[in-house]
Amino acid sequence: HIAEVAADEAVRRGFRRIGITGTRWLVDSEVYPSRFAARGLEYRRPNARERDETGRVIMDELVNGIFSPEGVASFQRVIERMKAQEG
Repeated sequence: HIAEVAADEAVRRGFRRIGITGTRWLVDSEVYPSRFAARGLEYRRPNARERDETGRVIMDELVNGIFSPEGVASFQRVIERMKAQEG
């Protein structure tokens, strides 16, 4: 499963905390968190507003081959906020 591969790679690279981005379905699920937790990794998820915006960018832009500066900036903001989150 891709979540297992991602978790193994995070451990191999020495990461301790992982940010999860994706569609709301994925981010709300335990698919990645369960694999990360099993390897002792912490994880962060976008907040509800960020999940909505990230899902919109994925479904309305990325799946249609659109890579707008606004969409990229949206992902960057989410990632930076998760990086700054304590824990």
